[in-house]
Amino acid sequence: MGDQLLIDTGHLIQSVCRQTDKVYRLGGDEYAIIVKLGDNTGCELLKQRLRALLEQGHYASLPNGDKVKIHFAMGCASTESHEAQNIYQVADKAMYLDKKAFYESTGLTPR
Repeated sequence: MGDQLLIDTGHLIQSVCRQTDKVYRLGGDEYAIIVKLGDNTGCELLKQRLRALLEQGHYASLPNGDKVKIHFAMGCASTESHEAQNIYQVADKAMYLDKKAFYESTGLTPR
């Protein structure tokens, strides 16, 4: 069940990335997108495209026929504003803040 959700989420993320961008699954349910020549503006534009996906309400189709709404939290960082060796930590922290804001705004609890 979880595998199909991960596959569908990965495809959905890739659908708004440019051919020069690289999408990687880090492990579990975490993905990273490496944006070629990604400055702050490029990162924000990608976040806008990803947010638009969430607003459209995409669903993963599970093997048992159920559908699960795809949602993900986002964080980004650019070498335009941060040292290259700190990019992952900056983006990860921003992603957790986005995740926290989602749970606070919806009243849902993390699983």
